[in-house]
Amino acid sequence: MLDVAGWPSDRHRIAAVEGVTDTNTVIVTPAPESIGTYGKCGVYAAAQGEGSLTFVCAKQPEESLTVNMLIV
Repeated sequence: MLDVAGWPSDRHRIAAVEGVTDTNTVIVTPAPESIGTYGKCGVYAAAQGEGSLTFVCAKQPEESLTVNMLIV
């Protein structure tokens, strides 16, 4: 879950994600209930590191987003 209150003014947000490394493949998609806001706000996963994904948005979401992640 990307909580609405967690977006800083620079629109980059680091989310803790267990199992993510800097070298594995991660497929990221919004949950069905978040597709509209996710797309409208231009949210995407821009980087990954040990135990984290960095999300960026073009416009700050006005509601929390549910994001699904598959680590391959």
